[in-house]
Amino acid sequence: MSTLTFEPESHTYQVNGCPVPSVTQVIGAFSQLIDYSMVPEFMLSFAANRGTTAHKATELYDMGDLDEEGTREDDEQRTDSIRLMPYVDAWKQFRAETGFVPSIIEKRLHHPRYNYGGTVDRMWILYGELAVVEIKTTARLWPATALQVAAYQEAYNHGRPAKERAKRRYAVQLRPDGTYRLEQYEDPADWSCFLALLTLQ
Repeated sequence: MSTLTFEPESHTYQVNGCPVPSVTQVIGAFSQLIDYSMVPEFMLSFAANRGTTAHKATELYDMGDLDEEGTREDDEQRTDSIRLMPYVDAWKQFRAETGFVPSIIEKRLHHPRYNYGGTVDRMWILYGELAVVEIKTTARLWPATALQVAAYQEAYNHGRPAKERAKRRYAVQLRPDGTYRLEQYEDPADWSCFLALLTLQ
């Protein structure tokens, strides 16, 4: 049986001790999909920090471990302009309006046939079907997100019977004003595009 491990500092995945490409690595290597060339480095660093901290806050909320009162107090004292609770509030609003209660949270996945790894943010029933849900805090949803969730969906579904497979894939864009945008991806070509990029690794 294959063992998937993840090293967070280098953001690398290994299967039985051998490095494998990650979903974000495969997609992020191609600037035509995510073009940040005009964005100053300090802004990219700020956005990455915001995304990491907001992801962790929503994870703690879903696990029932978030100190909301303390986090709001910390928000008021922050000097780096990163406020976490508006993103949590947006996530809470999404969950309340859709009835989504994630059972699979930050799950590491490996596709044994195509040999890549990744971590899906959330999965469970959304609008009546098992769904992959990616959380984003970026100012816009880039086209690469469609490929990203397709890769997670295929890795999760591999080897599972049809009735247990994820049927839908979404991104939830959390906004700093406490609102959200839900985007569904349905183009079957997204998976083919990801595979094409994977072959170039």
